[in-house]
Amino acid sequence: MFFEKFREAEARLPAGLIRPAPAAPASALAAAEEALGAPLPGEYASFLRSFDGADLFHEAIVIAGVGERAPASLLALNDDQGGALVFAEAVAGDRFALDADGRVFRLRAGSEERILAGSGFERWLDATIARERLLYGPDGEFAPDVFDEDGEEIAPAVVVRQTERALKVDPGSAGAQHERGLALRRLGRIDKALEAFA
Repeated sequence: MFFEKFREAEARLPAGLIRPAPAAPASALAAAEEALGAPLPGEYASFLRSFDGADLFHEAIVIAGVGERAPASLLALNDDQGGALVFAEAVAGDRFALDADGRVFRLRAGSEERILAGSGFERWLDATIARERLLYGPDGEFAPDVFDEDGEEIAPAVVVRQTERALKVDPGSAGAQHERGLALRRLGRIDKALEAFA
C-alpha cells in the first residue's frame, strides 16, 4: 500500500499539520509482533513500513509506532487492552483500535463505549485527514469562523461539512454519521438528523 492521500496531504498542507515519523525498522516491527503475540494487521503494518506513526493536526490524534522515533509507543498503548489493537490516541484521551476484521473503533475515554470509526485503517486515516483539514487555514492555524461564538465547540455547519467529507472517503463510519446527526440536530434539520442517526 502506498497511502497516496496521506502523502498528498503531508505535502500540501501547511508544515507541521501532519508529521509522520520515518519508516519503522524491520527489527522493531518483528519485536512488536513478538511482544504482542500476534502479527500486526495488514494495513497498519504496511503504514508502519513507510511511516512509524504520525502526529496529526497538532497532536489532535497521534498514531503510534514501534521504533525509537515513533511519536507514541504501540506497546505502551496496548499494555492492558486485550482483544483489539489500540494504535492511536486522541488529545481528549479517546483511543482508536483495530478489531480482528481490520475495522477501526473509537474507544471513549472513561467509558465502555465503542464506536465504529472506520471500515479499515487506510480509509479511517484518509477520512480523518479529510475531516480535520477543514479546520485549518493556509498558515496552519485554525481557520476563521470554525468555532461557535463562544469558541468552545466547532460550529455545527462546519461539522456537517467535515463529516460529509469523511463519509465520502469511508461511508462505513458510524461515528461520522453520528457526529453528522448531532450537528444537523443543532441546526434544526431534524429529518436529516434522523436519517444520519438511522
